Amino acid sequence: PQGGRSQVSPNIIMLPRHQKRIQASIYESVGKSLAAMHIQGSPEVVAVNVPIFEIRELMTKVIDGQQEGYICPKNSYKAADPRRLLVKHVCKLPKGTTVFVYSISDGK
Repeated sequence: PQGGRSQVSPNIIMLPRHQKRIQASIYESVGKSLAAMHIQGSPEVVAVNVPIFEIRELMTKVIDGQQEGYICPKNSYKAADPRRLLVKHVCKLPKGTTVFVYSISDGK
């Protein structure tokens, strides 16, 4: 593109999905974060209201190949818990998919 600005149009999945009122600010923050990393195109982004340290912990387990039921045992989280939704969503994606997780609570 002209002027050296990279084009990013992230595919953002909101977990839980009902956070419409803050969606615009999330899109703006995610766009800035991705631009800072020089990411272009339509990356997969999961926006979740979980602190970054917990996201890192959960995603490390997913990357290590642990099963969803092992990471989030049935009695550990409620069905609508954002941590459980995050793990469930990411575990369903095809192997090799690059996913960016945005922490709504930490704003990054």
